[in-house]
Amino acid sequence: YAVPSWGPNFQESLYSLFNLAIRIIALDTFKQALTASAYSFLGTTGTHANNMDVLLKIYDHIVHYCFCLLYMKDGHNPGSVEAAGKANPQYQASGRLTKDRIKFLKHNAYPQQYQDLIDSKATSDDELDPKGSRVNGRAVCFIAKQPERSAKAEAFICKLDKLCELAAQLQSQQHTDLCVVPPANEQNISHYLAIPFGMPLDYFDPQFYNTIPHHMHAWAAVRSVTILPDPALSFTDHPDERLSDSAFNKKYLPGVLDSGYWFIDLDELDAAITAQDEDDTEENTE
Repeated sequence: YAVPSWGPNFQESLYSLFNLAIRIIALDTFKQALTASAYSFLGTTGTHANNMDVLLKIYDHIVHYCFCLLYMKDGHNPGSVEAAGKANPQYQASGRLTKDRIKFLKHNAYPQQYQDLIDSKATSDDELDPKGSRVNGRAVCFIAKQPERSAKAEAFICKLDKLCELAAQLQSQQHTDLCVVPPANEQNISHYLAIPFGMPLDYFDPQFYNTIPHHMHAWAAVRSVTILPDPALSFTDHPDERLSDSAFNKKYLPGVLDSGYWFIDLDELDAAITAQDEDDTEENTE
């Protein structure tokens, strides 16, 4: 077709001569691939290879609706589409890591409060070493810093991951990548800044927590704690690891609340908002 690179022009109508030519090229090439069984591994039969009505509808929807939306999105925020595309594998990796952590905690009968600390949104995105380093054939990943995570939570997660890695090695298994925690002053900030909600209070760094909007306070954290005052004692069969959630909170929650957290209860916040609305209504009535 003597076209150096395929691509529609979204600044022109779907029915412009250029876009019509681009559509014909795409559909004709696709039909040739279908009839040549290029997609047989997907279970295609080629039944609709010559059904132009169906092919045109599929093409117009994918190219001039789905792709056009991405084009417009990138126009408003350059680079956002590429960033989102790169993020998908990382989100999937975070999801797998979250499941692995919870599976380990359940399998080893660790308390529910430990599982409450594990959430996919609270899982950092790992960045492959730009130098392409490998150890025993495994790609090296650097763990990024979650800005909202407290030092206690960071230490807890690092210790959990070391135990998961050890368990995998003892079972002649290994994780796909080798995760490395850089020194704090060299650790990059995670690309995903959306914070998890409904987390135990001690997951959050108090300075970070106190700076977020009031209503986010109420959604972000619940009135509970999960980590021993010294996170190094986690996973050591410390007697307090066997406490029930209520007993653990009774013992340690007051100290955490007094350590600088400006905790806002959701029910209390809603009650305050309702009271303020009622006062405003009375003033307007008068």
